[in-house]
Amino acid sequence: MICLLNFTPIKADLLERYGGVAPKMAEEAHLLAIDQVVQDALDKANITEEDLSAVAVTIGPGLSLCLRVGVSKARKLAGTHILPIVGVHHMEAHALVARLVQRDLQFPFMALLISGGHNLLILARDLGHYIQLGTTIDDAIGEAYDKTAKWLGLDMKKSGGPAVEELAREGDENSIKFKVPMKQHKDCNFSYAGLKTQVRLAIESKKIDAATPVASASVEDRRARADIAASFQRVAVLHLEEKCKRAINWAFKIEPSIKHLVLSGGVACNQYVRSRLNTIAEQNRLQLVCPPPSLCTDNGVMIAWTGIEHFRMGRYDPPPPACEPADAMLDLRPRWPLGEEYAEGRSEARSLKTARVHPSLTSQIQASIHCHRQPGHFAPWTKPISAVPSPKREEQRRSGRTVRQSPSPDGGRKPLRWSRLPELPSRSLLEDDCRCSSGEDAVNLEVVGSRRKVVEIHSRRRRWLRFHLKSGATNIECFHSKLL
Repeated sequence: MICLLNFTPIKADLLERYGGVAPKMAEEAHLLAIDQVVQDALDKANITEEDLSAVAVTIGPGLSLCLRVGVSKARKLAGTHILPIVGVHHMEAHALVARLVQRDLQFPFMALLISGGHNLLILARDLGHYIQLGTTIDDAIGEAYDKTAKWLGLDMKKSGGPAVEELAREGDENSIKFKVPMKQHKDCNFSYAGLKTQVRLAIESKKIDAATPVASASVEDRRARADIAASFQRVAVLHLEEKCKRAINWAFKIEPSIKHLVLSGGVACNQYVRSRLNTIAEQNRLQLVCPPPSLCTDNGVMIAWTGIEHFRMGRYDPPPPACEPADAMLDLRPRWPLGEEYAEGRSEARSLKTARVHPSLTSQIQASIHCHRQPGHFAPWTKPISAVPSPKREEQRRSGRTVRQSPSPDGGRKPLRWSRLPELPSRSLLEDDCRCSSGEDAVNLEVVGSRRKVVEIHSRRRRWLRFHLKSGATNIECFHSKLL
């Protein structure tokens, strides 16, 4: 199993040019670099594709445009050399890479994962078993750092976080009294949209021109920018501290034996953040575990390591076909929760994004264990039930959307069978979501939302069928099918 090198030069160039992530530009950059990056990784390890035992790849969460590039390359590599493939959850990888650098880190442990797109507080009870104590309801802390750096006219080559941290050392962190977000909410969720607005208004009131680089600013102007940077950083991290304290208390109620707090993600490279969170950990008699900066930012090592952990547990998919069509439907999960929400941590904030395209990683793994099935890595296992008479379809739909079995790939039609979701923790799935297993050949039908016009059917042999969903139907009617 190999680990890929980072896209650091390309990512830095995009950050500098656009002041953040531009999805389409990022996809093009990935396409241009992916082949060379994989080859460089193989050369650096002094191995060839024949020496590999499996391929691990991120399938979510993240930008679907970028996920598609990586998944396509991984499937091509695995299919060509007949290798099993392990789909990896990006945020789980951030948490588990700490087990690579600190081998005595055992479950259960707490983790605070902070990056440009995510703020996540989790309790890791076991591999693939996570409880979400808190998450961001709008913008993540990394996004706030990047926007602040852009508005202050800082050099974005190293990304916004390091630039703001460096300038903040010159400023007075108490000079501007920004409000700490969500003080009135007694949960562990995060919000940085309001703090971003406060920073923007402060910059406008100081008449700071972002077009003028900080290196060319006058002494007075530089001082004003430094004060804003320092004040922003103090409040941004104070928000982390407050939520982390409450999450630790909740975690001790669930698992009194936890001894470690993992701090990972791109923002965990910030030394000010590490220092403040280390104080919180010590106050609660926990050991803070931080991977080195090279393993905190997005990197291939954490994906490979997480792949190894699941591969050892037998959680992987068989090799994909060697020649897959260019328009094949890929298993991409742009919005993919890591774990189930802790009951006390559910937020009623209006801006909380609740739409979930996929059930959480934890619910899928726990369901596969509960059903005593040998899992493909994150296969949506279900339990078959007998057919339901027509008058009861509405009641059946409320408990788990019913579906009609698909025709088999060879054109034959099997007896009608029905399937519904296993009982999972609440809010793990959308009301209209369902998963269906069609029997001996393990063809799985996945329906995501009744508004979707196309659903996907997938077999162990990695062949896809495409079906259309009749609008308003309470079950799937297969009136057209096509092998892709």
